[in-house]
Amino acid sequence: MNVRKGTGMARMAIRLGVVAAIAAGGGVVSANPAVAGGNGQQVYLDGGPSNGFATLIGPNQHDSTTVSPTIWLDGNGYGQLNNWWWKGNVEVHIWNSNGTYTGTRNCAVPVSQWWSNWTKC
Repeated sequence: MNVRKGTGMARMAIRLGVVAAIAAGGGVVSANPAVAGGNGQQVYLDGGPSNGFATLIGPNQHDSTTVSPTIWLDGNGYGQLNNWWWKGNVEVHIWNSNGTYTGTRNCAVPVSQWWSNWTKC
């Protein structure tokens, strides 16, 4: 005896019902993407040494002090760190392209801002 008889039809009916409910509701259901960070920001660096590199040290979105991976700066001194979120006082440690340490600057990263997920440091 097959106990599962009919379960495929029941599953199909449920799926069709869900699809019909979504269509009646005006479209596909999806999570709204974050337009701006609400608990920290991603950071980009501008004005650093040409082809240098940097690291960040500071609180992440979970309030844990974190050290970033190396951020490589391009020929214009620009670099960014995708998908790492920071907030509060973040230290930016900077090196020239030859590895000479040039110093530290502080960056105040807002917890939230409505216009962007990114903050310049």
